[in-house]
Amino acid sequence: MLNRDDKLDLVNAKLERNLVLVGSTAIEDKLQEEVPETIIALKEIGVKVWVLTGDKVETAINIGYSAGLLNNDMVQHQVDSIEVSEIMTMLRNINSELNKANAGQKQALIIAGDSLTKMESSSEYLDLFLDISDKVDVVLACRVSPKQKGDIVSMIQARFPKKITLSIGDGANDVAMIMKAHVGVGIAGREGMQAARTADFAMGKFKYLRPLLFAHGREAYRRNSDIVLYSFYKNVLYVIVQF
Repeated sequence: MLNRDDKLDLVNAKLERNLVLVGSTAIEDKLQEEVPETIIALKEIGVKVWVLTGDKVETAINIGYSAGLLNNDMVQHQVDSIEVSEIMTMLRNINSELNKANAGQKQALIIAGDSLTKMESSSEYLDLFLDISDKVDVVLACRVSPKQKGDIVSMIQARFPKKITLSIGDGANDVAMIMKAHVGVGIAGREGMQAARTADFAMGKFKYLRPLLFAHGREAYRRNSDIVLYSFYKNVLYVIVQF
């Protein structure tokens, strides 16, 4: 385990000689249809969007652009250090920049999972991170484990107890955050059925999140409000008349 990367490089240098390339394979990980439009609609009504992914930073940023989360006009703040002192310095600098930024300027925070792991050792670091995340428009957490996804959701719930959290995922690595959130949504598809089985709502495509929130969710909220008022009204009439 000592100097593993250097020793692996030496072994690769010995092995990779006079090789003939036979072929290569690749998997295209592309977005479903209407994903950017759905995310933009969510942002327009004031929903704070977080992306928790196991991909590396560069891949997550590319996905952010293609999904409509990031654009060239947005200021990106990146935290990817594994040294606690450097992480704290980065967070303080970002916080001061956000305080000085124009109100109309969109901001994005991109943080690595290793940096989050280091921050978990101190409540001061987490408080500063959550303060920053509340000021930015988009948060991308990269290289996070399934357990970290659930921990991040719990952390947000503890910091903002009056906010409602919704997690949406399509794979077994998203089960932890789906179960931790107030509302869990699973996408049944190529990644399997684990997320859909553990979620409160299951759907076939990401774009169905828009009617779920804007149509069915709002209608369910209205019906619940009506039934509460109706219960009061019914009991007042039923009891007061007899009294």
